[in-house]
Amino acid sequence: MLNLPQISSLPLLKSKYSAGFIFGWAMILAIASATVIYQLNNLTEESGNARLLLTKLKEQVSRLNSLEWEGISKGEIDENLTEELA
Repeated sequence: MLNLPQISSLPLLKSKYSAGFIFGWAMILAIASATVIYQLNNLTEESGNARLLLTKLKEQVSRLNSLEWEGISKGEIDENLTEELA
């Protein structure tokens, strides 16, 4: 049978840092991590909004391009085409 030491006979680990010091740094790290996560979430939301805006812009440019080609094919811009361009 193995001869294992009793837990009560093991020496306590000593640290050169106090528990308050370690707790303080842990709190600072937790707050910093939460702040970074919050900022990344905001950047993700802004990126999604920018992507949506660019998609809408792409649709409008495509529509404008088709209206331009319609005007070129007719040789003139009539009243209906002018209304659509506005």
